[in-house]
Amino acid sequence: MHQLSLELSGCFNNLAVHHYKHWAKDNMMIDIDGEITDAVNEVSGSRDYAIVAKSIGCVLTAKAVSERKLSPSFCVFLGLPLGLINRNISQMSMWLRAVSTNTIVIQNEEDPAGSYEAVQAYIDSLGISNIKLVKAAGATHSYNDFGLISTVINDMQSI
Repeated sequence: MHQLSLELSGCFNNLAVHHYKHWAKDNMMIDIDGEITDAVNEVSGSRDYAIVAKSIGCVLTAKAVSERKLSPSFCVFLGLPLGLINRNISQMSMWLRAVSTNTIVIQNEEDPAGSYEAVQAYIDSLGISNIKLVKAAGATHSYNDFGLISTVINDMQSI
């Protein structure tokens, strides 16, 4: 995310990177509600902001936005972790249906956490129109096509 933040610095007037507490502790378990509280505090006082989230951050953001704790002007999700969602986060479909914010999901074609095709089927099954999917080349859960990400963000800013 550090490299992504450097690459995206020209897309925004201000840029903040949220560092998950479990990263610092080498703990694989994320405290979603605790991280949402921290994210809310980080944007406190900001009136016009966007959220770019990757993997579990997409889940955290969907929950926070659906609960009206965060109110971004738009969201860009990188690598929706569909396998994790299907195994452990049954509420995700409810959260995504409750998100009214325009959202783009950039998904690698063969992401092991959820292929583009599987994520497309999942989003289609939700019957929501404000979430669009963009296919990226790749067979990893890394999202390093900064040109594509920047283009998507710039397009979202002009809506």
